Formats: sequence, C-alpha cells, structure tokens
Amino acid sequence: MKIFTLIIALLAFTFAFEGEAQQHKQYQQGEPIHIAATVGQELQLMFPEPVKKAVHEQDGRAWVHSLISSTLYLTPKQRFSERLLFQGIESKRMYVADMSASQTPTESVVKIHIESVRSSNHGKKRTNQHKKAVVTPVDLVQFAAQTLYAPDESLVEGVPGVRAVKIESKTLDRTFYRGGDYQAKPYGSWSSSGVYVTAVEMQNVRSAPLEWSVCNVRGRYLSVAPHAGTETPILNPDEAMMFYFVSDEPFLIAAERQGVSCQP
Repeated sequence: MKIFTLIIALLAFTFAFEGEAQQHKQYQQGEPIHIAATVGQELQLMFPEPVKKAVHEQDGRAWVHSLISSTLYLTPKQRFSERLLFQGIESKRMYVADMSASQTPTESVVKIHIESVRSSNHGKKRTNQHKKAVVTPVDLVQFAAQTLYAPDESLVEGVPGVRAVKIESKTLDRTFYRGGDYQAKPYGSWSSSGVYVTAVEMQNVRSAPLEWSVCNVRGRYLSVAPHAGTETPILNPDEAMMFYFVSDEPFLIAAERQGVSCQP
C-alpha cells in the first residue's frame, strides 16, 4: 500500500464528437478534466492507460465505484462536486478530475485521450503550450529541495509563479504520524497554481530504527516524497529527514483531514 511519491500535475480541456453517445476529454496541461455524471447512473471513465486512484473521503458515501485496469466504474448516490485524483501506473502521469453529479442526464461513457483526435486542434494545442509554462508539483518539490539544501542561492533554479506561503514552524501534534513514532515540524511552504508543497522534517523519537511509512501519515495529499532514494526510508533513533507534502490546499488544512494517506 502506498500513494504517489513524485507526481506530475496533468490538466485537460474538453471536446466532443458529433454523433457519438459519449464524452471525449483531451489530456493536456492547463486545467482540470471536467466530468459530468448522473445520480443513479453508472459512469465509465476510460483512461488511456492503467491507473490507480487516490483514496477520497467521499468514497462509499457519495458514490460507489470499482477500478479495473484503465476503466473506473462509478455510480453517484447523490449530488456532489469533488476533485478525484488518478495516476498512470507506468507513465506516472497525474490525472486531476473535477467530477460533479446531478439529476441531469449525461453520457455514460467518458474517454480521456493523450493525443488530440482532431487534427485541427493539434496546432492550436502546441501554440497554447508555448504561450504559458505550466508549473507542476514536481517543479515545486524540486524547488523546495533546492531552496533548503543548495549550497548557494544562485544554484536554485527559478520557477515562474512560485510564491512562499507563510506557515507556523512548530512541532505538530504527535497524532500526525499514527502511533507517535515520528515527530513532525514544518520548515517551509510554497505554492503555484493552487498546488502547495510543504517541507516537513520528521524525526524518529523511538529507541529503535523504524521504517517510515506514508500509510501512517494523517491527512489528504496529492503526494508525499521523502528526501531519500526510497519511498520507505529507515531512520535510526533521533535521526531526522525532510519530507515534501504536496496538496491542493494549504498544508495545515490538508493535515487536519480524516484518515491516512494510503490507498489499497
């Protein structure tokens, strides 16, 4: 069980085929994928590759779903408007789906495409990509790591649009890590395009070496990346390591969300 480590934020615009009883969505950096569903009607959301889904607090309450390879089968139980997160298993692409459900009838099949099926849109898409550089969560994580560890400020690669976010630098409640094995303290936070990255130092406060696990972290995040070459570093007693928490809301709000940051 694990959630995403380093992620790429991928956004999309929509288009439709005439004469087809399904929605088509174009994968492209820029904006979230907007998907409409109907309460009580099963929606098939088809990705261009096998994906995994991040756990959401509304799972089982506002909808029921199953994920089989590259297709999500979701049936809304009530009206809702939520952001769902998926990641390509092989490509590591991040699909951000802004999904809403209402009583309005909609197509029951939605296909997400990597390449545009309308050749006339291809040139326009390339032009738009050159007009505006998109800052991804990976950019934010790299920027945070360089800001904290670069031996000289001149070595920090500039990222357009990134701003520092004020965050109180005090030790978090021990319940932040299930079992209280690790003590956590924020060191800095940055944001761009509604995505936040927060550097948090976590220290092993037990008397024995412990494997750190994202499954024990409280809150809701897009990803958590340790400053190490492994997703599950082992820290000795009193040893500390920096971790980068990526979220779509300020860190202290995300950290108060119920549950732990893991998916089956």
